[in-house]
Amino acid sequence: YRDLYGEASALARIDPGRIAAQVVTGIGFLGAGTIIRYRASLKGLTTAACLWVVCGIGLAAGLGIYGPALVTTGIGLVTLFFMSRIEKIFSRDSYGTAYVTSHYQEGLIDKLEEVLNKHGVKIQRFCLEKDNTNQEIMAELNLKARTKDIKKLNQKVFEELSGLPDIKKVRLE
Repeated sequence: YRDLYGEASALARIDPGRIAAQVVTGIGFLGAGTIIRYRASLKGLTTAACLWVVCGIGLAAGLGIYGPALVTTGIGLVTLFFMSRIEKIFSRDSYGTAYVTSHYQEGLIDKLEEVLNKHGVKIQRFCLEKDNTNQEIMAELNLKARTKDIKKLNQKVFEELSGLPDIKKVRLE
């Protein structure tokens, strides 16, 4: 130990590997905290990966290994810059939520699904709530569409859902 850690190893029993292990453990908890489930997808994976990279860069710099730390910093920045551009080119999935209020009727979800399928929109998950006093049913639909022009699709779907019989209210997010 004396050659690697100088006089400190003569005064106390040290193990720098333990420091790195604790840093990795702490960053693991922070990374897990950044990952959240949002509707039908996961958010925060890139942030968690960036935390790991920055942790490695910090440990390398702390050990005085500046060259690999600088190279890793450059690779990380280039990757983040270009991968976001590539993702926008190839990603066509859009997610949204539709809230529909209607008079109670049998087969409401089937009617809604028929309209959505016609426009290439799939229901990922749905939740129904019934109001017995007003004989209304409220549906919350988590939707997935393969399109780049989500505004145009939203307008078409909104108009068609609003035009269904007994539909009182439609809201798209």
